Amino acid sequence: MGNVETEVRPDPDGIDEGIAAAARRTVAHYALDAEDCGGLLDMLGLRDEPACRACGGPMLTHGKGGYKQGRGADGMCRDCHRKQRDQEKREQERREQEQGHSKCACGHLATVGELCGRCAQSVPRADLRALVERIVRDTGWSVAEIARRARMLPPTLRSHLAPGNRTRVHRNTYTAVLRLAEELSA
Repeated sequence: MGNVETEVRPDPDGIDEGIAAAARRTVAHYALDAEDCGGLLDMLGLRDEPACRACGGPMLTHGKGGYKQGRGADGMCRDCHRKQRDQEKREQERREQEQGHSKCACGHLATVGELCGRCAQSVPRADLRALVERIVRDTGWSVAEIARRARMLPPTLRSHLAPGNRTRVHRNTYTAVLRLAEELSA
């Protein structure tokens, strides 16, 4: 049997840095786009893995099937970026407590009395539902008729009354139905 010669690929760490830099420039010149350039550099073993500026570890980790995953942000790996973000959040909460800022019932920073900006522009859905039920009881109108007389689209009012994860409705919706209720009681 004959001997089959195998090609021995040089270790990328053993390549002269000048030759590697020239090869990178050549690949960058002839590549069609960034993805093509990255693929060619990977094939040549010349792609430098970016390092995390916080821990010095690799920015990318290898997941199942050899896929690269876990890129963080701001020059940090995913874990370091998450730690920094959590620390900044804790510091922000600490500063808010020191300055005496209160929290709204929804958990956001209270800016208007004891409400956040979002809750100040809305009312509890239960208040709208009680108002509509009172109009139905007093007049016998359907929800569609109440919506038309309040100058709203019936599906809009129905969606605000339907059960779901929405706990608050916009103040304009409530005000339109409230005006109708006041006209009826006058």
